[in-house]
Amino acid sequence: MKTIILDMDGVMVDLLKGLSKIIGLDMSKYPLGEYDLWKAFPQQMKGFSWDDLGEDFWANLEPTAEASQIMEMIHGHNSFIFTCPINFYDGKLIKGCIEGKLRWLEKHMPEHYKNELYLFGRHKHFITTQNTILIDDNNEYVKEFSSAGGKAILFPRIWNSEHENADIGMELVRAVFETWTKQ
Repeated sequence: MKTIILDMDGVMVDLLKGLSKIIGLDMSKYPLGEYDLWKAFPQQMKGFSWDDLGEDFWANLEPTAEASQIMEMIHGHNSFIFTCPINFYDGKLIKGCIEGKLRWLEKHMPEHYKNELYLFGRHKHFITTQNTILIDDNNEYVKEFSSAGGKAILFPRIWNSEHENADIGMELVRAVFETWTKQ
């Protein structure tokens, strides 16, 4: 049995859909492979602060289209959420983010919430073992985790290096996952 580490934003939670509604991001104009929203949408992000979103924003985000399939895929394995509530630009906690994410977990992943199967932080590679598999949409986290000796699956999204496979992301993730969990 493997231990599966799931990222929230971009894997289980549709953060960009929520931001698009508030800021008015045109996702059809998203520059493929660009993770940094300030580089992707400099005009729309001008003056934006993560702290302005508040707890309710994080709590009420929708699951990704693949979230239920991911939960089915990992069924029978140990799993927990590892998410980063930290602003990459100043290294500070985003106001209301942890509380909102906990409310999201309580609603959408109640077993993880009830059993406290979640961690908050940036350094996912610190908990790498040979029996852990990270599923994340961030190139850097996947690279760090793999370099530390773990197995990491980059979930294809338009903002990462697997953007050309974003339309078949779940199929690719499932194929790698099934191969690794049979070993």
